[in-house]
Amino acid sequence: MALLITGLKQLLTFKGPAAPRCGRAQRETGLVSNGAVLMEGGLVRAAGTEREVLRHPLAKKARAMK
Repeated sequence: MALLITGLKQLLTFKGPAAPRCGRAQRETGLVSNGAVLMEGGLVRAAGTEREVLRHPLAKKARAMK
């Protein structure tokens, strides 16, 4: 069963290109306000703003935790 965590004041992500980071790129993080995380089977399926994550198809079936 999927788990949806919402209501996160801040969420730190490393969203970006699917390539190794080097040099200054290693300092770039994505601080998201009003964040959410969607997990299933021990894997993060979606992370970002609550609005973005709630659009994910699994979000409707997930057990919600706030």
